[in-house]
Amino acid sequence: MPAASRLLTEELPEPITADEFFAMPDDGSGTKYQLVNGYLEAMAPVAPVHSLLQAELTYLIRLHLKAIESSCWVGTETGIQPVIRNKTNVRIPDLGVSCTPLTLEDKTMQNPILLVEVLSPSNEKETEANLWMYATMACVQEVLLVHTKGARLELFRRRPDGQLAEAIIADVGQSVNLESIGMSLAVDELYGPTPLAGRAFKKPKTSKPANGR
Repeated sequence: MPAASRLLTEELPEPITADEFFAMPDDGSGTKYQLVNGYLEAMAPVAPVHSLLQAELTYLIRLHLKAIESSCWVGTETGIQPVIRNKTNVRIPDLGVSCTPLTLEDKTMQNPILLVEVLSPSNEKETEANLWMYATMACVQEVLLVHTKGARLELFRRRPDGQLAEAIIADVGQSVNLESIGMSLAVDELYGPTPLAGRAFKKPKTSKPANGR
């Protein structure tokens, strides 16, 4: 039977709800999942530089919140339920900040004000989809993208009209102001412990037209 015919006859798995997702037992494989429109999406293990950037940023934010005696808290890889299709979606950002007190009953981060994604070649499409979902959450004031093709921070900020729009790109020697938590984040400080320290962001190559113009 041709492959196309087999695909037409195969039954797709039934979508699941967020509640069913939270109740799922560990499959023993160590694989992490997020719920995308009712279907499980496996998350590939991150590269060491990704992990280091995630840990370093969590540390810097935690130090800042402690220094200003804030009641807000930072968490890593905790579930986020967007406003749109929230019953069939649980997205997993690299880290987030919330000022809503945490309880033992919480299954997701409540009312995040800042969400962070560390970009890598394997998760760019996934991150773009997550960014759209984060934009539906009025509580999210900022989304920070941390690049791994070079030292670059890309910040999306909620505008007065309610739209989440790109506000700032910071490269080597520059900083971004995270207004949601009152923190100035220097690119060099974040990337300092990594092999990307001082390394400029690699812009994608653009092909020239055949006529050379």
